[in-house]
Amino acid sequence: MPYLIGVDEAGYGPNLGPLVVGATAWWVPEPIVTEELDERLRRAVTRTKPDEDDPRLWIADSKELYSPAQGLGTLEHSVLAAVVAQRRHLILKWSDIWRELAPASAEKLDAAWYRDYDLALPTASDARKILAAAARLRGALAEHQLQLVETCARVVPAQEFNGLVDRHGNKGHVLSWVTVELIREVLERLPSRESTLVLCDRHGGRAKYQQFLQRQFPDHLVQVYQEGRQQSVYRMGTLPARTEIRFTVGGEAALPTALASMVAKYLRELAMKAFNAFWHEHDGQLKPCAGYPVDAKRFVQEIAPVKKRLKIRDETLWRQC
Repeated sequence: MPYLIGVDEAGYGPNLGPLVVGATAWWVPEPIVTEELDERLRRAVTRTKPDEDDPRLWIADSKELYSPAQGLGTLEHSVLAAVVAQRRHLILKWSDIWRELAPASAEKLDAAWYRDYDLALPTASDARKILAAAARLRGALAEHQLQLVETCARVVPAQEFNGLVDRHGNKGHVLSWVTVELIREVLERLPSRESTLVLCDRHGGRAKYQQFLQRQFPDHLVQVYQEGRQQSVYRMGTLPARTEIRFTVGGEAALPTALASMVAKYLRELAMKAFNAFWHEHDGQLKPCAGYPVDAKRFVQEIAPVKKRLKIRDETLWRQC
């Protein structure tokens, strides 16, 4: 299919920090399976951890590239190189990356910990190596007449997340709604209307997504092609411009979805840098928090005096389950 779109999230489980859903869109000259995309880009991209002297970009599930122990450098290198390959310039500031990759969400980052924060990018990787990797990826794309046409995200801070939970009933519905909303936005921005395959990681145990798709695409009949334990598939439109949307267990195995997961994770970790810096400024003894439930409860207890003094409301800080 001439367009391949990958979509995945980061930050669904935590109580602190934003939910981020990332997306990447690729143009291919003829219908190919995702394994063929891997093969065509093998000169510039590896799907497994590279050796130290291997200059290729590592693109995989973000959990493989990032952990607090290993730091942000590997994830940042690959994400920023892919962004440079698409956008032809290196984003140099924390404040700019939101405006470029998540413009519809940037103005919603208005909590106290985001408002006056900024940081030079890259934070933990080498700009020259990023530019070299981006040039290598552009060369491989051009060699096979491929294009990376979009790297973007939708960011949902705590206060908006809580409002969406109230509106849609639970956080599982929020994830599916935000994901499908981002799919619609990416489809609307594609430079041409051609057949498109959208690849999403499955949302927990959810097998049915038609209601979310139909509400976002009211002018189309969303047809159920398959709904099962491993994969759910939907189609709308007709050839040659038909769109097929798949929600698959282990969906990040596809390169477009893996890179989407990396974009989402990188942006979430940048948001958590701002969050932790804000609270550390008010309590220098405070241990940083990644936002996950057990440690989030510890963190909220420790910041309680500062939160009260600064009159920070719970709904701007703590995400509903």
